[in-house]
Amino acid sequence: MYAAFKRFLQVPRRIKGLYATPESYLFFPPVLCNSIPKSGTHLLLQILEVIPGISNYGTQIMVPRAYKLNLELIYSTLLMRPKFSLKEETPQVYIRWIKQIIPGEVVFAHLLYQPEFIEELAKKNCIHYFIYRDPRDVVISDVFFITFLSMNHTMHDYFAKTLNNMNERISAGILGADDPKMKNNYPSIVEQFEIFRGWLECNDVFAVKYEDLVSGHRNKILQQMAAFYLKHSNSKLDIDDLAQRMETNINPNISRTFRKGEVGGWKQAFTQNHKDQMKEVAGKLLIDLGYEKDDQW
Repeated sequence: MYAAFKRFLQVPRRIKGLYATPESYLFFPPVLCNSIPKSGTHLLLQILEVIPGISNYGTQIMVPRAYKLNLELIYSTLLMRPKFSLKEETPQVYIRWIKQIIPGEVVFAHLLYQPEFIEELAKKNCIHYFIYRDPRDVVISDVFFITFLSMNHTMHDYFAKTLNNMNERISAGILGADDPKMKNNYPSIVEQFEIFRGWLECNDVFAVKYEDLVSGHRNKILQQMAAFYLKHSNSKLDIDDLAQRMETNINPNISRTFRKGEVGGWKQAFTQNHKDQMKEVAGKLLIDLGYEKDDQW
């Protein structure tokens, strides 16, 4: 039912796309809601979809978590198609999908970083927001999602049936998994972050931490997000009004993939062994992202 509704929304989108002109993208820039999976994508989408003049047609550009880390051959899923597909795609396919973005729409994506993607998004005058989260909480969220919520996930059987308990699953979430019986490798948490990390260094991308959007100073962040949109568009909206619209539309409980969304949930789930594994493979990443100052945690 949900997928059918998504496909129905594509009908008016395709009609609108037929009349799109280069000028349309200047006056009605599309918005890209991009994220590392399990980092608060739906929260960010709720914030962005209420921008006046922006429409959410359910368009998605996604890279699932289970893929072989070869940037020339990347597993992909796209709901712009009639049904889910799982096959290896080249970066040129992603560029073709970016070219299909229409004026004034918000696109939900797990789009990895590639320099050529920046150029194509710029041609669409796309206003790009990117959300990321403490990698340790991403591990916990993804492990629960694959094991208990996503029976069709390519890694579900491995996490739910091959691995014996949560300790083993969390270790796999940290270190990755490479089992000859599996069709696909499951990358380590560092490998998962690295293919998106380049977006954090782009001046024309608004990068936001999930933790900041669930904290007491969220209003300040929403003000900055509203200002970023106004700076990159021809909109005459009031910053305070737009930030308030964003705040009012936030409701994590309506997300189909929402579990707890808590900050620091890893502290209750990690054993000392998990901490040691995380420090070994992702200690520098945590420092680089500003989640830790050193390895004394």
